[in-house]
Amino acid sequence: MRGITVDFDPSLTIEVPRDGSLGERHPGWAASELERIAAHDEQLLDDPAAITDWLEGVRASVAPTATYTLAVRSPDASALAVLRFDVLDEPLDEASQRRIVEPPASLPPRHDVVELPQLGTSLRMQMLGERQGQPYSLVQWMAVRPGGSVVATLGPLPPNGIEAFRPYAEAVVASARPSGLDHEGTPWAEQPSLLVEVVPPVERWQA
Repeated sequence: MRGITVDFDPSLTIEVPRDGSLGERHPGWAASELERIAAHDEQLLDDPAAITDWLEGVRASVAPTATYTLAVRSPDASALAVLRFDVLDEPLDEASQRRIVEPPASLPPRHDVVELPQLGTSLRMQMLGERQGQPYSLVQWMAVRPGGSVVATLGPLPPNGIEAFRPYAEAVVASARPSGLDHEGTPWAEQPSLLVEVVPPVERWQA
């Protein structure tokens, strides 16, 4: 069965459960997790009702297709953002990849090819878009091999806030190990990358 194992710092992350198919609920989950993570960032308690409502909203909106969802804390912003992993048991074709790396956007997306310890060669994309007149930004990491595909998405977030979360989210993504994506007996790590080439040429990110 396809899936993903993620190593993370519990002081910087909250695992978001999914409601069960029979209407399973998690009473008190958001308040308990806020209390736990606020031990590392007391500013999160400035408006606990807003944070718990946000966490419950994230939990309630976890997509059926999402493999794994986390809330990531930025110590720089004393705030939380959503990091979602989607694992597919087949390689994304070129058209599907292009829809990710070349989305409708206010400005051309920024791309970078990165080598992640577990996912291997991956494409990182940051874009600025607009929804209902409001600008937003998100970052995605994508790895594609014959055995399947992994896409991690941070955001959407206000454009001026994305950089406060990106390094912490990328540390989580860098730890992610896919499972169930062997291809004809070949483990994920030994399979060739099937990422599309980015045109125009890759723009390097600032360190």
